[in-house]
Amino acid sequence: LQSDTWKAKRKAVLIRDGLRCQLCGHEKNLHVHHVTYDRIYDEDLDDLITLCSDCHGGLHKKTK
Repeated sequence: LQSDTWKAKRKAVLIRDGLRCQLCGHEKNLHVHHVTYDRIYDEDLDDLITLCSDCHGGLHKKTK
């Protein structure tokens, strides 16, 4: 998560998603979430989505 490649992908996803959580529309405390881990470390931008911290946390709780 500290590599230049990840930072560039994260920034591209945030911009693509309009700097908003794609579930609730919030604009603060944004995370980039992996929709799939099929290409981990070589993600396509479509493998990632912008979520706020609340939605991100809620999503991970549902998958446990």
